[in-house]
Amino acid sequence: MKTHIRPLVFAIFAAAITGCASIAPLDAAPVDAKQALSDAMHAQLRQSFGYHTQIHVSNAIREEALAQASEEQKSASSDIMTACEDAHDAAYVSLTKKLMAEQGVLADAIEKTEDFEALKQTYQSCVNERNAIFDTAESFDAEAFFERTQDMTVDAQFDLLYEELQAHENQADAVRAASIATYQAAHDGQHTALDAKKADLFSAYLISPTQLSMIGNYQPLAGKISVLPAAHYQAKNLNFYVNQPLYIDLQQGIIYLWADNFAMVNSETIDKSLGDKWRNKWLAFHLNDGSLPKSFSRDLITFIMDAKKQSFDSLNVSAFDLINSDQMLATPHLMTNLSEQAITTIKGTGSIIRVQPQAADRAYARYLFADTLYHSIVGRYSEFSEPSFGNIERSIIEGESVIEVVNAEDTDASFEAVAEEVKIDSKLFVRMLLNALNQVSQSYQADVQMGGEVSQDGQQGFWHYGLKSGGISWIHQRQYLANPTLPKEHQKLRHEQPMIIDTFTTITRVHPEPFARLPAAHRTPNADNSINIGDYGQDLVKRIQSGDDKYSKILLALFSGEGSALDVGDEFELPTLPDELDQQPEDNDHSDANP
Repeated sequence: MKTHIRPLVFAIFAAAITGCASIAPLDAAPVDAKQALSDAMHAQLRQSFGYHTQIHVSNAIREEALAQASEEQKSASSDIMTACEDAHDAAYVSLTKKLMAEQGVLADAIEKTEDFEALKQTYQSCVNERNAIFDTAESFDAEAFFERTQDMTVDAQFDLLYEELQAHENQADAVRAASIATYQAAHDGQHTALDAKKADLFSAYLISPTQLSMIGNYQPLAGKISVLPAAHYQAKNLNFYVNQPLYIDLQQGIIYLWADNFAMVNSETIDKSLGDKWRNKWLAFHLNDGSLPKSFSRDLITFIMDAKKQSFDSLNVSAFDLINSDQMLATPHLMTNLSEQAITTIKGTGSIIRVQPQAADRAYARYLFADTLYHSIVGRYSEFSEPSFGNIERSIIEGESVIEVVNAEDTDASFEAVAEEVKIDSKLFVRMLLNALNQVSQSYQADVQMGGEVSQDGQQGFWHYGLKSGGISWIHQRQYLANPTLPKEHQKLRHEQPMIIDTFTTITRVHPEPFARLPAAHRTPNADNSINIGDYGQDLVKRIQSGDDKYSKILLALFSGEGSALDVGDEFELPTLPDELDQQPEDNDHSDANP
């Protein structure tokens, strides 16, 4: 699945890093910024270029909050439910040391002192305050209810009781939540000295030593796209580098992945007999292995571009602004997160377009892309319009309006297609793609119909496009990730103090050797140095089906969606106990006997 969607990702990526158009002055209307960017992206698709992307991760927002924490916050308990106990224990240890060392009080006499009694009273007051906060909601007065409704019929009384209980419970939950929030604010346990130490270690041992990058070429006339994502970790006692070459041959309709990173996992999990057959090899994924119509690949690219255009056009013009470098560099934490080279590049750019859509507009644009692409495919190719992919009933969302579309034509009578043979082919991957697109569409529709609004938790990301010499010279993307270093039960704080991810892409000339680390004879994939993953997959399926590895059979059923993993599981038998274990020994009675 992940491999199949990858070409779509890079097709969209290519559309995002394009540019070649005349640019309006800085005081132009917002609609000019949007149109200028749209024209530039479409023009760039016809040009060849290289790109170099650097990904910068920062925990600066969290670190800043910890640095500004008060002394009370630094010494607070990490769990508000044990805050009283933690404070009492720390105070008791301190009191014991003080009385025994300074006043010579014996350990047995400590609890008889006035200081201990004051400590005890403080603890009781803390517990009482906590209990009062969590018990703020009043209980339902059933006696008053029945006295008030004694003249009603039983059915009417029962219906009213249900309504009032529901209303009371909702009100109680709201009061309780507000009280707990107030108590949590007064007993902040997420900015302690230990939290600050953890944040420092997280930055020193993970963020700072790690470098994430990606280089490659986009060559539409030659029909080639090359991508080399890489991760480099360099610390005092550890230094490693890993990359994953990817090559797309648009003319042949083949995606190539360098096999080294997958060989070990495959040999350890599925194909135990793989050995070194994938050494110095590319894995070739044919977009069309013959299971799809010949026109599918060409149509798919057209569908993607059309869906991308509709998604882009749906964004409000107010989301596009023409700014200068000073305005961009005023973005919080940007100067400290980007490299000096990136900052110098930004300062040398005359015009910059900022794209910052609202959360609701962005969610709708994602939905529109998925829905448009999905229905373009199933509308053109009827073999993919089975009910399992949601084509029988669907909704069209336009603003606050929801139009329900029902397919009245009952195609084939069989809704249960049982394949005679498991086939891992292009058609299967297209079905997986359609299923993923349909899930995006259905999820958005459900959110709109149930809640009416799209959640806007946390800060919203944005993009900057650098315009120079009539084209796009660089792209910056800012994303905020719910902070993974904070506990999941503190969702609000995770969004208020997120991780920052700044991605800076520089548009360059075509790189002569994007895969320079590979052996010279293998830098360009071909039929001689690659493995046809379709042929390999069919051979693997046959070997699994004819073998005795039931776990691999279950995995195959789950992956392909053909057959049932439960059917395979039925072949397992629980071991039976020998008959002699069910018999109690007659001469094994060690109970005491009376004389």
